[in-house]
Amino acid sequence: MVNPYYKKKEKFNSRRYLYILSLVFLTTGLTILVYVLLPLILWYIYFQPVFAVQNIVNPIPKANIISSSNKEALLTDLNSTPRQKNESDISKYLISIPRLNIENAVVSTIDTNTTKYLVNYGKDNIPGKFGNALIFGHSTLPQFFNAKNYKTIFANIYKLRNGDKIYATVGDSIYLYRVIRSIVVPPSDMSPFEQDYNNSYITLVTCTPPGTLWKRLIVKARFEKTI
Repeated sequence: MVNPYYKKKEKFNSRRYLYILSLVFLTTGLTILVYVLLPLILWYIYFQPVFAVQNIVNPIPKANIISSSNKEALLTDLNSTPRQKNESDISKYLISIPRLNIENAVVSTIDTNTTKYLVNYGKDNIPGKFGNALIFGHSTLPQFFNAKNYKTIFANIYKLRNGDKIYATVGDSIYLYRVIRSIVVPPSDMSPFEQDYNNSYITLVTCTPPGTLWKRLIVKARFEKTI
């Protein structure tokens, strides 16, 4: 005769589930913390030493006043190519930065959507004219850099060195600029945005450390010649 038996039900182990749940919350919290702090950590470990090597200054000093003879040559060079009938009507132009593999990035003078374009602040101040063309763009952590994505396009401008080339194509004219300095300033410092009419300049502007709005990285380039 077979003896009947009953299987005893396992008790609900609340401690085990609480332990697993606590691990999930702890992992999630640490992930969020690392995501938030990673840009700052990278800034102090990697970016700040790179900037120190470049002898970054703060704030931007006034550019040296060019001589009258150099100014005449510059005027001739800036006017040596056909100009647009009305440059104030130019809504877009292109810039290329060979060191960063950025080629023909679109800069808008009328649209301020930095997810679709680089943005030129001030419609009248564009490359090829005396003054300072301010170009704003997004940055993010360098590992996400994509030269074709305007949300990440300026992630690597910290790599630019003095003498690096920036090409600006405005209509049918191509202008060559060379980087002359890089600086880091707080958002309250407006000195990098001052107009300086002793030459023609391009100023690249983005946020730093990457992925934050803490400070501004400014890269300034000066006109060299018309291509």
